[in-house]
Amino acid sequence: LMLYTFSGDVGALTWGLRLAQQYVNARHPNTGLGVYQYSQAMRRADPPEDENAPDFTYSTYGDRTQRQFGPEFGEVALEGYYLPNDRSIYSLHALMQLQLADMLGRVGAEMRAYTLAGMRAYAEHAYNFDDNTLTPMFADGTSLDGYVMKRKGYHGNAGSVIEAQSARMALLLSYSRACRVSDDPQLWRVVRGVARGHGLGDFGESVTDAPALNLDTDNSDPIAVFALLELERAAPGRGYRDLACVIAENIMKTRFHKGMFANNPDASSARIDVIEPLALLTLAAHLRDTPNAVPQYRGGRAYFSP
Repeated sequence: LMLYTFSGDVGALTWGLRLAQQYVNARHPNTGLGVYQYSQAMRRADPPEDENAPDFTYSTYGDRTQRQFGPEFGEVALEGYYLPNDRSIYSLHALMQLQLADMLGRVGAEMRAYTLAGMRAYAEHAYNFDDNTLTPMFADGTSLDGYVMKRKGYHGNAGSVIEAQSARMALLLSYSRACRVSDDPQLWRVVRGVARGHGLGDFGESVTDAPALNLDTDNSDPIAVFALLELERAAPGRGYRDLACVIAENIMKTRFHKGMFANNPDASSARIDVIEPLALLTLAAHLRDTPNAVPQYRGGRAYFSP
């Protein structure tokens, strides 16, 4: 799709949209919930009898979720249908797809529509507004919250309990971007709930409401800066940029040590690929009304480590 935006190659556009469409085709027909993988691992060998063998959970022995949960849950127990949390589908992947849709213009309308549809489905079936948690489930809507695993497998040991998890800030970012192009109340419900759950205040019942922002928050998550700037674009003048400045100050107070960004003042090393600098530069660019002066954050994750 990037090749198409650079060169106008229609074949590249067709192929890119066709690839993305496969994940839409694989959504569960009853819920519209998506899958984080399109293909299924083929069983190429019999698993070892010793469940403590290092390779016991390898996909060489077939679909890992099916092996572990199939006897209890049947056909829906597939690795692609297992949604213990957002699995990046509704956060990082949605973020990138919405950006691509913007770049593609008119021909990106379908990608935007099915990305938003998937995010609505996840908001409806998995997101719990009251406590900002995500219900672990299979894509048919079967809840796994509180389920005790009957056998050891890829997802944990026998006796382990699957529990709801708090929604992360990445979900706030993707849903904030979604609300910039859609006024769907189901999407905004996630934005409001995640923001409240991370101490940012009450953003109100819709994107057009006057939010009650918590300008005394101790939140220092750089992803929050990107999310708030998305909301500033969606609803200018409601203070989201001011809250982003507070979080930027918190980043400098708590994460900037000895001239580097590190977890604590006593850290003996620092990662060189953290996103705090990009968040601060992005905010500075917005304050100068030159948002395009800085590359846009696309949900990349750090992999270099000390």
